[in-house]
Amino acid sequence: MKKGFIITIAIVLMVALAFTAPVSAIKEADTSVSISTGGGAAPIIKCKWESTSGSAAENGDPSHLIPGTQVKAPGVYEGTQNINYWAVTTDPNGAADVKNVHAMVYHPDGSFKYKVEMLTKVANTDTAKANVVAAYDAGLLVLNDDFTVEEILTELEQQDAFLWKGSEAIHYCQPAGDYEVVLNAYDQYNNWAVPLINTFTYMDLPLCEFDFLAVSYKDVNVGVHTWTGGDTNFGTADKPTVRNIGNVPLKIQVAQDDMGLGITSKGIWNVHYDVRLGPSPNTVDEYDPVHLKDAQWTPSANDYFTMTDTLERCITEKLDFSIKIDQGMSGTYDGKIYLKCIPVPVCPA
Repeated sequence: MKKGFIITIAIVLMVALAFTAPVSAIKEADTSVSISTGGGAAPIIKCKWESTSGSAAENGDPSHLIPGTQVKAPGVYEGTQNINYWAVTTDPNGAADVKNVHAMVYHPDGSFKYKVEMLTKVANTDTAKANVVAAYDAGLLVLNDDFTVEEILTELEQQDAFLWKGSEAIHYCQPAGDYEVVLNAYDQYNNWAVPLINTFTYMDLPLCEFDFLAVSYKDVNVGVHTWTGGDTNFGTADKPTVRNIGNVPLKIQVAQDDMGLGITSKGIWNVHYDVRLGPSPNTVDEYDPVHLKDAQWTPSANDYFTMTDTLERCITEKLDFSIKIDQGMSGTYDGKIYLKCIPVPVCPA
């Protein structure tokens, strides 16, 4: 039976090979195309800027102490921050000749983020002028080197130029840093303006949140490591979870008292702890208590132990905790554990 089965398989393979089509050679060929314009002059970008909603125009720097637009991250899980993109354009053939105004936005690492179509043309001249003045007073306005604010306001008044607006959101955990905005426009004859480029800053926000109020190690034996595990389901209070709701990578810090188990005459704690961010084989970090049990205890900055692994942007992860008691009488013990997050330290260049 075995020989017959092997022969059958061999025949099937031979038939399959017999009908295999030959592989054709790869041919490489050049392509070309020409895009024509219909004549006339190209649009001109007079000025541009970015803003957030609200009277301050930039929620990250409402007093306007830092040059350029500073955008604050929402600090809410799955939240977004809306950004308004503005530009004043004209055209030697008449401001109404401008057909399209848009902005190409790039992440701090240079990768493309999105294209913003600026579909709103502000028709009311007083409103348009007021927006330009407010941006100028706040230090947000980016002028084309060839023009002045006074000239732009005059052209808006006479409708020789128009103010355009587009809006797009930035996600809560998009990377912090300077986002490049390349603004351009073209007219009905496909004449393109010289782009005007600037950046806005998405400000650093190191922020995390936890979903548990207690860590219960349950029944333990002296000398035995006992784990209590978390999960990645945010909202299960008995299973510890942490998530990054800011826009920079984070380190998790932990500080804990001795739960009343004390210290030996040689200064050695009777209890030791472990913690792990994420599942095995992620790093198991060992740490000791930093304080004898005290209802009034609040840890100082130096009391915290910094975990090895990093909680990256946009990530929700579980936390596992372990306890090992070297000596102690049977009974129930309790204490305090404190957790917080800090931005990943930047190594000096």
